Amino acid sequence: MDTENDDPLLCGQVDSKRGFLRFRWLLSDPSLRIETRESSLRQEGQYIKVRSANNEECTIQFERINSEEWLMDGDSNSVESLEALARLISQVLSRRAVKHRIEIYNGDETMRCYLNFDWPQLEKL
Repeated sequence: MDTENDDPLLCGQVDSKRGFLRFRWLLSDPSLRIETRESSLRQEGQYIKVRSANNEECTIQFERINSEEWLMDGDSNSVESLEALARLISQVLSRRAVKHRIEIYNGDETMRCYLNFDWPQLEKL
């Protein structure tokens, strides 16, 4: 059994006061496919779903939880494809100087990757 690829986990935060449409625009890039979805859990009623233009199976979602913060979570069968998409998103946000952090864990709950822009560093992996 390959626990490294079993149910990889992505979690993250984005520190941004930008509203829904402005934040969605910040994520725009030819390497990404962006969708707006309806949410039954959040007050704004919508979330942003991002996929790589080359991989339909891997997704990362953004939901605004208050006026200054967005939370991220990811879904994929492969930790490699989840990391690749997270790196693309981190590059897009970094180019636009958007403060963020992304953590990716293997299926055995060990941290595989930490990506950030202007966020305090974690201890070395």
